[in-house]
Amino acid sequence: MSFDGTAPSPDVSVIIAHYNSGGDVLNAIKSALDQTGLTLEVVVVDDCSTDGSDQSVSDLADQDARVRLFRLPLNSGPAAARNHAIQQSRGRFIAILDADDSFLPGRLARLVEMADRRTADAIADNMIVTNSQGSCLAFPQEWMQESAPLSITKLLQRGTPWEIGGLPIGYMKPLLSRAFLSAHAIAYDERLRISEDFMLYFDLLKAGGRLILDDSEGYVAVARERSLSHGDDTVHRRVLQTHDAIAAKLRDGSKGEKAALAHRRDALTLEVAISDLRRGDIAAGALAVLDIRPSYLLRKTVRACVKRLGRRRTLAPTEG
Repeated sequence: MSFDGTAPSPDVSVIIAHYNSGGDVLNAIKSALDQTGLTLEVVVVDDCSTDGSDQSVSDLADQDARVRLFRLPLNSGPAAARNHAIQQSRGRFIAILDADDSFLPGRLARLVEMADRRTADAIADNMIVTNSQGSCLAFPQEWMQESAPLSITKLLQRGTPWEIGGLPIGYMKPLLSRAFLSAHAIAYDERLRISEDFMLYFDLLKAGGRLILDDSEGYVAVARERSLSHGDDTVHRRVLQTHDAIAAKLRDGSKGEKAALAHRRDALTLEVAISDLRRGDIAAGALAVLDIRPSYLLRKTVRACVKRLGRRRTLAPTEG
């Protein structure tokens, strides 16, 4: 498929930011090329890999014109790689695919049809998360059903998944309208090497975008070590760095949005404090606790006490 300015644009551009992904990236590309019922291209941006895997992608691109490979001269992070891929792509919709993940058959055609039918600027389905122990759904089905379309408040609440179950919403991989991104100058924040997805979704909603959620599964994600879901305090600290940027954009936000943002910040800070205390850094843990609103700590303490009492009643012997 040639893009010389005269050929029609594909329905979907699948964007893959790739860095030292070995053979995994070829499996990701194949899962995209195997999609049916629509036209597509796969735009791979190699973020200065050193393992030689870019040559395998180059060989595949020589065999299939739908695959287009670009190389960055310096390692710049996933946000920069994805922005470059979007700039080089031509599809009506943008689909993000991590280099070690994959699409289930028929996913893209289904999402395109739903996006058109429901006039969505973005649409996301549920994800199957796999590791050596097995697999599970990324997001609770009932939450997906209750949160369609997604609001800023729901997005911020989903930033504290350990309180409501599942993974952080930044793991979500929606189909994005190129026209909406272009009209509102929305791009990944290249200063971030974590939470760049979350910030993009926030910017889309803040610009008035309609992000629809569908509770079916179409994306398979490989669980990574030291992810937010595993309680990595370094990750939590880095996620907290996005708080001020979001707060500045929410100065004209609703009371509910601001409350959800404050709650998210408290929850993240508490996770940092717990991690500090677990590894014996009492001073750092205490400082983190002092940075949490007393009202949040009180609610957490009351909930913990109620839950503990409930367990004791369940374990108590019955009278006979």
